[in-house]
Amino acid sequence: MMKILKTLLSITALILIICILAIGMLVFFADPNKLKPVLVEEVKKTTGYQLIIEGKLSWSFYPGLAVKMEHVLLSAPGQTSAFVDAHDVRMAADLMELLRSKEKLQGGVSIASLRLMNIQAEKVNARLQWKSNILTISPITAHLYQGRLEGEASGRRFTSEPVWNWDVQASNIQIKPLLEDINGKKTRLNLSGTGQMKMQAETSGKTRERMTDNLNGSVSFNLSNGAMEGVDLNYLLKNADALLNKEAVNPPENLNQTEFNRLTGTALISQGVAESKDIFLTAPAFTANAQGTIVLKSRELDLQLQVKPGESARTKWEIPVLITGDVSHPDVRLDTMEIQKILTAQEIDKLKSKAAKEIKKHVPGKTGEFLQNLLR
Repeated sequence: MMKILKTLLSITALILIICILAIGMLVFFADPNKLKPVLVEEVKKTTGYQLIIEGKLSWSFYPGLAVKMEHVLLSAPGQTSAFVDAHDVRMAADLMELLRSKEKLQGGVSIASLRLMNIQAEKVNARLQWKSNILTISPITAHLYQGRLEGEASGRRFTSEPVWNWDVQASNIQIKPLLEDINGKKTRLNLSGTGQMKMQAETSGKTRERMTDNLNGSVSFNLSNGAMEGVDLNYLLKNADALLNKEAVNPPENLNQTEFNRLTGTALISQGVAESKDIFLTAPAFTANAQGTIVLKSRELDLQLQVKPGESARTKWEIPVLITGDVSHPDVRLDTMEIQKILTAQEIDKLKSKAAKEIKKHVPGKTGEFLQNLLR
């Protein structure tokens, strides 16, 4: 028994020694930096994009054999700034196929930190396949603004005007830092809260502007326990209530935000213009329906809201609110034309009520009933 055990231990030790020697030979005799010019040239020839690999390449052995790149930048033709900025990139693929420039390549990539356009992600993992000049990235997983991203994407026609498709779902993300990275931190109108988002879209182009203009698809969102920053719908509701009851308007309380319990909606995107007809907001003191458009390239908003007061408000009319202009400094106001229509309707109702009382008092019988019906 001891002899068998010693034999097994000897075999195990021998296997370990062979593995260590193989790794040592790979490190000392197979320099991964020889791949750097091959990768840069292949990306340039196949896609037209400019690939920059900063730092030395090295081997990574966990969780599998891969080439490790410290910092990778990717920019579109004619563009000075990179739209992809990745740190600690590990790429596992059939290296012999890569060196021979085969038409087919597949493998995996992991990225510790990634910036795509202005969107930040961490712990990105994806499977890649390059076949017949089509790049398929599926599945994709990543940490995104304290939440999680899952999905897939593909690209084609890289030698002319690249076409990209994607289908992604984000869960439990913090929406405020995401929007700040997209629109800038100085934007007046913003949203906060925890959200779920889904997006299916297609676009084409090599620059951000071109890709925005050509964007088509759909998006849905569901946010909870957040705030609409830059818009105080409670103050506008109080103003409308005062106007409809012919009272003085109170000065703003400088809250400049609207807290909500839930905000949901969907939007269709056509040639860079997103249109929604079913935005619904639930707040402690009211509910609101909204519809409108946003031009993604210019960030021009045109939203119409109908705010329905809660039971505590004296006014039972739905209050119209307009949000228009640039997202960074939109114009938020009551729709005074619609408010005037409400005031006129109220006055008409008062006149009808007074006339009905006088008819009932002074015009009896069928004639009175006929006149009453005319007032309805």
